[in-house]
Amino acid sequence: MPDTAIRLAQPHRKAVFTTLLWITLCAGIFFAGLNILFGSFELAMVELVMAAYAIFLLVETRHVQHLERWILAFVIPFFIAMMFAMWVPRSSATVFAWVLLIPIVSHLLLGRQLGFAVSLFFMATAGVIFFFKHGDDPALMEELAIANITIVSFAILAFSHVYEVSRERSELRLLLMAQTDFLTGLANRARFKDIFEREKVGPSGTRHPYQCW
Repeated sequence: MPDTAIRLAQPHRKAVFTTLLWITLCAGIFFAGLNILFGSFELAMVELVMAAYAIFLLVETRHVQHLERWILAFVIPFFIAMMFAMWVPRSSATVFAWVLLIPIVSHLLLGRQLGFAVSLFFMATAGVIFFFKHGDDPALMEELAIANITIVSFAILAFSHVYEVSRERSELRLLLMAQTDFLTGLANRARFKDIFEREKVGPSGTRHPYQCW
């Protein structure tokens, strides 16, 4: 079932991944220009590197069917760059708003288990950076402000996780209905064809020599 869930999620993950790459490219160039004007050259360099990386992946993954490794290879540096942007002395406290993207992007691109784990790790890291950097600012450390940020962050995490779990279960249920005979409960022709196609193409993506249809 895990392999089936990943296969079913491929089309929408590819669309989300492509959108994220374009956002990274445009936002990276835009904010790099602003940071150069304000003298934050180290952050501008990181943003330009991420923009260049996004261009590379947009070209490299155009015809790739299995995106799991490519997604992970981009999402982790993307979140690390986000943490770096929060850490830089010249950065504004509003950079923390980007952290709210973490659970959404993680669940949409990495699935419910890995997405949840990655979300927790980077959201916790962002929280530590925020308190360490702005701990002496009474306005930002006011109890109500902290409560609002914390509740909103975990609400988005919860909604993202529940949505991904529900989407995965619904797709698997629909696939099972489509591949099962209604009267007998046995696998139908669509199910046998699906199994044959997966057996015909090995784990490495190469076709077995007994292909005849």
